[in-house]
Amino acid sequence: MAKPHLSSLLLFAMSFLAVGCGGPVLSIRHVLPPDLPAPYSAQAITVGRFTAASGPENSYADKTAEALKERLVRRIREGKSTGLGTSRTGPVIVTGEVHVETKDMKGTRTIRRRSSDASVMASHEVETLIRTAVVRVDFIITRKSDNVRLGAAEARQAYSSLTDPRVRGDLGLGRPDDPSAVPKAGTIVHELLGKCVDTFCRMITPPVVVAEVQLRGTLQDDGQKALAAAEAKDCKPALVHARAAVRAEPNNVNLLFNLAAIAESCGELKTALNHYEEVVKRTGGRDRQAGEAVVRLRRVIARKGRPID
Repeated sequence: MAKPHLSSLLLFAMSFLAVGCGGPVLSIRHVLPPDLPAPYSAQAITVGRFTAASGPENSYADKTAEALKERLVRRIREGKSTGLGTSRTGPVIVTGEVHVETKDMKGTRTIRRRSSDASVMASHEVETLIRTAVVRVDFIITRKSDNVRLGAAEARQAYSSLTDPRVRGDLGLGRPDDPSAVPKAGTIVHELLGKCVDTFCRMITPPVVVAEVQLRGTLQDDGQKALAAAEAKDCKPALVHARAAVRAEPNNVNLLFNLAAIAESCGELKTALNHYEEVVKRTGGRDRQAGEAVVRLRRVIARKGRPID
């Protein structure tokens, strides 16, 4: 087995020494495209008509539209508070179709209970009820300006009273088929509709990837200037000094790592990925921070739809 080259070991050791007296922590946020194309703006999303394709009550479609409106307002407010942007699709309208199927299996079964004085066990016939429900909502996003369909999504939720902890009670000692404890069908369906709406809202919400990246301390002049600019969130000077530091000491993996992190925070994702990969290569894969950054950036770049060379 070949022995590790001394210079590689020294580089690896130096990287850990530098981390111990590290520089500032960069809080890096990547806002990714949502699963479905929809503008994240209260003025740009309209909830249209939902129809009931199947089910015992037409009101379920109206309940779906009401729940969607309420949750969109709430999620848009949350999105604004976290700085999520608006897509370029223009105003859209969300419509859909609601499918509801409920089923009750009623019967009786024999159970054994102790008598009132607990002296003997006696058999009793009791009524049973097993209630199931399946709700599916087909959401359709259409652009208002030209009525072009932008996307569609299916959200499906299922329920069985046998697995509902409310039926068995707080301690789980109740009968799973006790009719008196099974929620009403309408209550169950409304809960499942809400879950379907939540699923759709997650699909149109831009996911955010947050990484806290510890920069590495250095005594190199441009390297220190890069750290100071990065801490002040002054992107361009930080990049200029970080690049100058790497040019001055091209074999310093810590300076290269700082350049990668600063480039990532400035939005230069391909450049950052290349530098992170170089750090991983030079340290023989032993730089955990750089390795995690490579995985993170590859996922971010792929999600943004940019090819990776």
